[in-house]
Amino acid sequence: ANGCKATSSTFIVSINENPNPVISGAGQVCENGTYAYNLPANQNRVYLWTASNGVVQSGQGTSSVNVTWNTGFASGTLYVKDSSATTGCVSISLPKNVIINPIPTPVILGKVAVCTGEKVVYNTPGNSGRQFTWTVTNGLIISGAGTNVVTVLWTNAGTGVLNVMDSNTITGCHATATAFTTNISASPAGTITGVLKACNNSIENYSVEGNSASNYTWSVFNGSIVTGQGTNNVTIKWSGIGTGVVIINDSIVTTGCSTLGADTITINPLPNAGFTTSQSQGIVTFTPQLSGLTYHWTFGDGDSSKVQSPVHTYASNKFYAVNLQATNANGCSNDSLINVQVKTVGLQSVLAGKFDMSVYPNPFHGRTLISFNLHEASSVSLEIFDMTGRLIKTFVTGESYASGLYEFTFDADQIQTASSMYLVRLKVNDTIRFLKIMEADRN
Repeated sequence: ANGCKATSSTFIVSINENPNPVISGAGQVCENGTYAYNLPANQNRVYLWTASNGVVQSGQGTSSVNVTWNTGFASGTLYVKDSSATTGCVSISLPKNVIINPIPTPVILGKVAVCTGEKVVYNTPGNSGRQFTWTVTNGLIISGAGTNVVTVLWTNAGTGVLNVMDSNTITGCHATATAFTTNISASPAGTITGVLKACNNSIENYSVEGNSASNYTWSVFNGSIVTGQGTNNVTIKWSGIGTGVVIINDSIVTTGCSTLGADTITINPLPNAGFTTSQSQGIVTFTPQLSGLTYHWTFGDGDSSKVQSPVHTYASNKFYAVNLQATNANGCSNDSLINVQVKTVGLQSVLAGKFDMSVYPNPFHGRTLISFNLHEASSVSLEIFDMTGRLIKTFVTGESYASGLYEFTFDADQIQTASSMYLVRLKVNDTIRFLKIMEADRN
């Protein structure tokens, strides 16, 4: 009213800047996944984090936290209250909105009881935009890696474990299935033991390892099972020429595990064992129809030879069953039997290419001298038979003699026999000669 006025002193106010929290971190997340979020770090700050549809696992009160996002929600929100301990200024951040993506739920389906060597298909539900990573213990993934369907070859007996990780290539969310456990039983080996080279019409043995709990089923191509079907050991007669096959299906009854084993057999032909003969004065020449083989002759009179074309002298005129066994380079043998009629035996001296033989005197009284001259070193046998074929005197048997002249005296008076006719048999190496001798005026 009196017009008086006054001016106050100046009051200075400090205006502090509010915090400006901006949250950094993932905006696309997977349920049950834990992610890091942070603010620019400042001194003298107090931070209070709040997550909707999530849980702050660590870092509360600091500028950096780890948040686990809950299952069953499509989205979540993260806030932070940023307080300056110096000025008391407080700001709440803008919300950090996140999309919570579901994680895959892989489940492995397939066979539990398996066998070593068995190939088994396993699968998990498939969806587009997925990648599947499989791992296996005691087995091998032989097809389907990266897909939801794989084929596993189980390799070792015991416990097998199969795992798969299902990854969403769009969201990056992934999950590993509960381990799928298998029981791997050992399969039979199915390894066949037996010859791989056989002869036409030969009978051979084949076997696999025996197991009392196994069933055995054999099959044969170019042959027939003679004995043993249903056991682990069979005899097979091979027929034909070329290739034969023996197959075994070895199955264990208790586990159902089975193995199919097979061997390929070379069936070689039999050689031609046919032969022809020619004779003169009891001397028969044998000629095989096929050369280049191994030969074993039996002449039907107790003698034999292994030369290709032997020359044999018979003691008397009659039929002799002569057999030739011929063997080729593959070890295959064939026999040919012919009844040879000898009808040219007579009384004569004998001359051979590699030795000479003579008896003097002949006829004789009581004693006679048997001599032979070897043209080369040889194995010698010298024997006397009566005309019934009975051996009555042996001088030497298979002894080695150098070339030269050899003489032996035959004393008929020391022989207890009524016969006056004898047969001298001289074998030099594989060549045999006979000579008839006669004792004169034997009473």
